[in-house]
Amino acid sequence: MIDDLLATIRGLSHRITEESDPAGIRALTRSRAAKERAVRLAWAATAGSGGRTSTMSSAELVAQLADRILVQLVNVDGTLHAVVVRDGRWRTLRVGPLEVAQQAMDRALYGLRSATRGRPISLEPLGLRLEATLLGPLSRWLPPDRAVVISPPAAFLGAPWGLIPSLHDRSFSLTPSATAWVRACQGPADVGSGCVRGRTRSAERWR
Repeated sequence: MIDDLLATIRGLSHRITEESDPAGIRALTRSRAAKERAVRLAWAATAGSGGRTSTMSSAELVAQLADRILVQLVNVDGTLHAVVVRDGRWRTLRVGPLEVAQQAMDRALYGLRSATRGRPISLEPLGLRLEATLLGPLSRWLPPDRAVVISPPAAFLGAPWGLIPSLHDRSFSLTPSATAWVRACQGPADVGSGCVRGRTRSAERWR
């Protein structure tokens, strides 16, 4: 459902840029806003891990995030899009081609393997490329003093996120879904969930 909604939002955004009639622009903008609200509700109701089917309200997600920022990456027809939740506000952004992000991840992982075998290699360019393809324009939405919860497609859960410059020196955590993260926060304390103060194990993994 979220994929379909994001595809519709993308189409509406394209139509807005091509529309010359002010009344038409207003109508398309209202329609896009309605679809963006639907994305919030659909995402909030995403089932968590472990076969749980309980739903989660937008208010519950925002309350649990507190001053953290949620970045949910979604594959829509071969293009990565992001749903960003920050300070109770929701925004959808286009990140870039999925295939390019996969290539950047593969190169970064290969570079890390080479480095562990003693081969001289600069990881900085790999991290910059990973940031450009996995986060795209999101960097300006991530103040350096704010923790981040990242929910990527399953194929990217194993990416070396710690190489990404905008994630350096900040607490961040990875989760398969926002609901799974919230439920983990509501259960026993787990440093890996990013629900406690301080740097998470995810942030330390590739540093």
